[in-house]
Amino acid sequence: MPQSVFILGLGFLGQPLYQALQQQGWSVAGSRRQGSADDPNQVALNIDASEHAPATMARLLAAEALVCLLPPSGSVHYVDHVLRLVAFMQDHGHLRQVVLASSTSVYGDAVRTCTEATPTAALTASARAIVALEQALLASTLAYVGVLRFGGLFGPTRHPVTVLAQKTAIQGALQPVNVVSQQAAVQAIQQLLAQPLAARQLYNVCHPAHPSKQAFYQAEADRRGLGPLAFDLADDRGGKIVEGRAYLNDYGQVMEDLI
Repeated sequence: MPQSVFILGLGFLGQPLYQALQQQGWSVAGSRRQGSADDPNQVALNIDASEHAPATMARLLAAEALVCLLPPSGSVHYVDHVLRLVAFMQDHGHLRQVVLASSTSVYGDAVRTCTEATPTAALTASARAIVALEQALLASTLAYVGVLRFGGLFGPTRHPVTVLAQKTAIQGALQPVNVVSQQAAVQAIQQLLAQPLAARQLYNVCHPAHPSKQAFYQAEADRRGLGPLAFDLADDRGGKIVEGRAYLNDYGQVMEDLI
């Protein structure tokens, strides 16, 4: 198990992961756009820059593991620049392990059941970038690489229902949801960091239940007192189901009920 980790992107997943790993005794550092005046281990890092501040460099080179949580939309040269950072940490530091937060968007929108063996069918530039980064890391010389394809993320402070509640004629009422809570996603990253089961791991991380979009979001709207959501019930299109049982079976994680 690595003793030191650098988290690339201290956002919705990165900040609670940072806190959880600290509580478990890890040596943790991470990046934010502006750094932190209160915590010297939360440093400024621009993935597009070719050089970094001495404090940032020191923490990058000390890390045995890297968790990449940066979305591809933040950089035109996302794949090349992440790989450049990985190579630098590997060649000049102690990096042996990378855990990449990927997305179920790599499967596209076709109506089918997707397992880890299902071919990708990325439709957007960001999804294609994620696929390219997955492939490059899995083919690298790193000792351990873990790729976690997360379903739609939600949590106490960020939930798509707050946006849906402001819309009319919401599409896809009957489509199954492929979602995972912030807490469960953070736990999955911790599991792969602390206990890699193989040199190369690829998992879908989704709740095993797939209620309809209408059922899932209306239940959350009711909990928040937002009232009935305005779904277009004439839209009866289906959607993909992303199967995440391989991860749950391998690591024994149990997720809370969605509804």
